[in-house]
Amino acid sequence: MSLLQNTHNVAVGRHDQPPGAVRFLADILQHLFIDHPSPVRTSRLKKVISFFYGNELPLNLAYKFYNACNGNASRFVAEQSREWYYDWPSSRYAYKHHMGEYYSMLFKKFIYNYGSRLNQPEPVLLEVTTMEFGIDHTTHPHKIRRKLVEIQSIEADCA
Repeated sequence: MSLLQNTHNVAVGRHDQPPGAVRFLADILQHLFIDHPSPVRTSRLKKVISFFYGNELPLNLAYKFYNACNGNASRFVAEQSREWYYDWPSSRYAYKHHMGEYYSMLFKKFIYNYGSRLNQPEPVLLEVTTMEFGIDHTTHPHKIRRKLVEIQSIEADCA
């Protein structure tokens, strides 16, 4: 199953992930489809790119997927994504701190991104919260659903 299909299943409620993962993926969907990338607010973009990187989506596909969802082909997004994709695996200091975290679709857990220094996944210990989650709790659920349908038809045409 593709990363898009997994993400879509979580977004529309067909999932076996914990609520924290669904909230995280809803945040990613919110950034992918609604928010505009900004050089002064990179934390949201980093969360999305870390998710792509951690789930082993190649850089060129990650960038194409981001642009298909967001509709904003941004040089900033391309440059920042490329920088993170190349810095994370080559970081000499990855063993000293967490470089990011992402939701692993393989392990069904949040995992710290350490780069290539540590090859054993370390699960993130999550706080227990009572938050509403899912695509219906973003600011524009109808817009996101419409865009997901468009992207699925594009993916089907390419297959």
